[in-house]
Amino acid sequence: MRRLLILACSSTKREGERYMAARDRYDGPLWQTLRAADPEGRHAEHAFLSARYGFGCARQGIEAYNTQLTRETARRMIEGGLDTHWPEWKDRRRTPLGYTPGQSIASMWRYFGVEEPFAQVCLVGGHLYIEVMRAFVDAFQAGGYVAPDAKVTTINTAIGVMRQQMRAWLLEGETLQPPPRRIPTPEEADRAYERVKAMILRQNPVKGAPDPDQLDLFG
Repeated sequence: MRRLLILACSSTKREGERYMAARDRYDGPLWQTLRAADPEGRHAEHAFLSARYGFGCARQGIEAYNTQLTRETARRMIEGGLDTHWPEWKDRRRTPLGYTPGQSIASMWRYFGVEEPFAQVCLVGGHLYIEVMRAFVDAFQAGGYVAPDAKVTTINTAIGVMRQQMRAWLLEGETLQPPPRRIPTPEEADRAYERVKAMILRQNPVKGAPDPDQLDLFG
């Protein structure tokens, strides 16, 4: 059974390399509990919701930052749905710095090559974060990434109780042994690369370049 934990970001962050995995960068009490209870992600897939990076996989590399989630930012995240880059992509002449929620959930949905929707979801954070998380879960269900009948648990109370409840939710899930990762064939790797190029062409049209919608990317 696929399980997804979405945890609000933390104002306390670890110093270190410029880019660190979110699960290692955030160092608030809840993130400390997460690392202690499920250090290898065997009980659930870990995701975060950040005022700067939006929704992302906890393995995603992020910089240290100091941004608070405001009501206006939350509104833009909800309205942006699955297709808006975070950090916000304001200069279209440059490569976006982050990912869209759709890209992030798709990368987590493809579990070692197996596409299986999440059957259980746990949302952990403050009221405004929970509001955005719920909107994303609705969008994930519409996209097939989360099962329509998925059990959604919300944890939003005193911090000490949140730590206990999140740990209990994590440990009630079975310990997953990831199947061996299949190495893609050269042909599959080439098609994946072409799909990435087509996505970039759609976002940054180049004069004289082929129409990405006419490329044979899935043959």
